[in-house]
Amino acid sequence: MIVNNETFIEIFKAGTYPSWNPETKKFEEIVFSNDTLIEIANCYDPSFHKAPWFIGHPNSDAPALAWVGTLKAQGDTLYQNFSSMSDEFIELIKNKKYANRSVELYNWKVNGKNCWYLGAIGLTNMPMVKGMKQLEISDYPVHNNSEDLMKAFSLQPLKFSDEQIQSFYLPNNFKQKNMNEHLLRLAASLGVSIPAGTSEVDTVNILSSKFSQVANENTVIKTELEKIKAERIETLLASAVTEGKIIPAQKEEYLKLAQANFDSTKNILASMASGQHLEQNKVGNVDPSKNLNAGYTPPEDHSGWDFFEWTKNDPAGLQKLKASDPDAYKKLEDEFLSSAASNPVFKNNFNNEGGK
Repeated sequence: MIVNNETFIEIFKAGTYPSWNPETKKFEEIVFSNDTLIEIANCYDPSFHKAPWFIGHPNSDAPALAWVGTLKAQGDTLYQNFSSMSDEFIELIKNKKYANRSVELYNWKVNGKNCWYLGAIGLTNMPMVKGMKQLEISDYPVHNNSEDLMKAFSLQPLKFSDEQIQSFYLPNNFKQKNMNEHLLRLAASLGVSIPAGTSEVDTVNILSSKFSQVANENTVIKTELEKIKAERIETLLASAVTEGKIIPAQKEEYLKLAQANFDSTKNILASMASGQHLEQNKVGNVDPSKNLNAGYTPPEDHSGWDFFEWTKNDPAGLQKLKASDPDAYKKLEDEFLSSAASNPVFKNNFNNEGGK
């Protein structure tokens, strides 16, 4: 979709924000000053890494809905414009499915210098940074004529007469020459080659067919990606059971974690010792809860443990907690899922810690 790249929207504010320290297993505060925002804006280089917009903070293989063009800092606010955006992105904002944004900032080395770098932006309704204007489609308008053509096509292979071509939603004083030029620019933006001498009717029909093709391809791609994601999660959890890292009764909980954040779940399992549940996994037709807690000795002090520490150090105790105090278990799980999904600094550090 063609966008107005002269329009900037706010994406981040200077302030103090929590960051997960993998060594202390605690959240610590990081101060982002006005000067830090200037550093982030100056450091951003699309040729090094172009920041995508996602729904939430998914895996790195998720399809992008839009792309960040450039950044600028003014006072205590960081702004961005768009280099491109998809129809799906526009519809999500227009239909008020998402009203806010959440940035992912990473401490990367760019051109020989360490700096905070914008890795991605997630659409969210639970932003960490409060007080920013809610997202509105009018904040980053597409060119009106292009949008009108999109509406007229409705992503269907339609046929138009010369009279219908003249009745498109265009100003009365819109010149025929401008119409031709606009269609050719639209075709170029879609990577469609229009042979010289092609009539307007044929050009419109070519573009309409292209829109339908792209829509169908996107549907197929999304379906395949979901299938691949499910198969990858199943392979990960089946391997963890085979290696004796978890028991079958724990697969449901790890499935939730993997669906929320595959990379973090993979790192959790990688950090766990193999073989601790091998004997339990060999027993068939046994009550999982009895099998899990056989010979279980509670740790001396676990009152300060979070969900990650329970999972890594005492998964048997975690399952016992789930059975004896479901509310406490649910609270631990929700806190972890919320942190992993919505806190980019936590996710970055957690991935690093889990891979040690």
